[in-house]
Amino acid sequence: MANPTIKKRNILNQAKKQKRCMMCVKQCSHADYKDLRLLSTYLSSFARILPRRYTGTCVRHQKMVTNAIKKSRLMGLLPYTIHHKQYAKGE
Repeated sequence: MANPTIKKRNILNQAKKQKRCMMCVKQCSHADYKDLRLLSTYLSSFARILPRRYTGTCVRHQKMVTNAIKKSRLMGLLPYTIHHKQYAKGE
């Protein structure tokens, strides 16, 4: 029977899979503020912009996506926040 501590060490020593910038992979030159499908992938469930460590985008594309999201919010295409329905304690 294998020693469980050795198995645990092997899992910890394995290299993490590096995140790739999907915009670099697809060779996108810019992020359009009208492309809501692309921009919604960079938003959380509360309509907050996700940081680079979650999405894996490079600095250049993260700035482009952030500016496009802000511009589409200003135009009214994306919401600033999403309000979830809150229930009273008795319900």
